[in-house]
Amino acid sequence: MADCVKKISLGLVLLCLAGPVVAGDAVLSLPQYVSLLGRVATSMMAVKAAVSLDSIAPGLGDTLAAEIIVIERFANKYSALNEFKTKAHWAETDVVKHDLTNNRDLNNALDGVMEILKHLEGNPSVDNSTIALRDSLHLYRLHYSYEAGMKKLQRYGKKYGPQSARLNPVDGMLNIFLLQYLPGFRPDSTGPGPLEFISAYSSSYVTAYNAETEKLFKDIGIVSALEIGVRYYFLGEGWGEEGFWKGIAKPGFATAGLLVTGEEAGFFKSPLKGKESYGLFLSWGGLKAGYIVGDNSRILLSRQFQVVPYLF
Repeated sequence: MADCVKKISLGLVLLCLAGPVVAGDAVLSLPQYVSLLGRVATSMMAVKAAVSLDSIAPGLGDTLAAEIIVIERFANKYSALNEFKTKAHWAETDVVKHDLTNNRDLNNALDGVMEILKHLEGNPSVDNSTIALRDSLHLYRLHYSYEAGMKKLQRYGKKYGPQSARLNPVDGMLNIFLLQYLPGFRPDSTGPGPLEFISAYSSSYVTAYNAETEKLFKDIGIVSALEIGVRYYFLGEGWGEEGFWKGIAKPGFATAGLLVTGEEAGFFKSPLKGKESYGLFLSWGGLKAGYIVGDNSRILLSRQFQVVPYLF
């Protein structure tokens, strides 16, 4: 059930983000776009001086003046991008791109400018190169809105797609309908929150070391355990890709939390029966390790999978 809800959510995201592909060759680079914003601000100042905008709509001149201020602010804010020489300078490119693509004030100002340029097309007082700025603005905004949408979709795919860890129905309901309102769990404009609550029963731990017998990888036994913790998804590019070695180096997620085992070890045994033992567990992708503290401390190893799909 939880995976069904995940797939439905991912399908809805696909519908919302689907859009036309724009050829990348014709799109301005990020520094070029920042430079374009500066040219737009300068050109629109000339338009304001040459054209009686209030004849088009009352108060349009004052509106344009406010829009120019906003556009100039962003052009000046990121003008240093034009001086970037090495790849190291682009460490925060995605942050800049997100700001330029999603900032409400800038988008409203650019929408207003593009609408004015639409009305001024063919006006002898306005240079054709100024009118052409509209096409450049439209192409960049369309391309990077699409690019941001695809990156957002990829992040949803990492958390809810086939490579993500399966949840049982209780965890699925808690994460999707309750915890999504908390910081770290809730989605934002860039995609889903990276955190996920888990409370899982695992019957696949094996004893790697037993303090009572002081033996390592001898007398290996199966241990059933209860896991309660938080999973963190690595949503950045390059994480969570298919392949054994890629999964080891840069997995899709990591988990940490409380580990509880019962008095009786074995396959499909209750971790809450008899005298419980407590410890911690960690996972790095599909690999899990746990440590039970106490007189009979143990090191446990396992893998991330469900013996009974969608349950445990």
